[in-house]
Amino acid sequence: MVWLEADEHTIAFEAARDIALRRLERSLACRSQVQQALERKQVDPDLIEQVLDRLEEVGLLDDLAYAQTLARTRFREKFAARSEERRVGKECASMCR
Repeated sequence: MVWLEADEHTIAFEAARDIALRRLERSLACRSQVQQALERKQVDPDLIEQVLDRLEEVGLLDDLAYAQTLARTRFREKFAARSEERRVGKECASMCR
């Protein structure tokens, strides 16, 4: 049935969307990181914009959420590193007595 066959644009859009979704499956990413993944696969720039816009519309791509998550993660890592340094320092000090 001819009416069930996808046109070239639809096929290209779905392929680009799949690349973007695979990138997002690996880890949370901002728009520019997903854009770079699509550019590396030599996706048409117009299609890249369409895919990124659609992912933002459905909430799968959110730069603000990405930035907030990144900030929280880095804060936790920094706090955990300082706590570990203090713990090791106290252990070393008690061993030296």
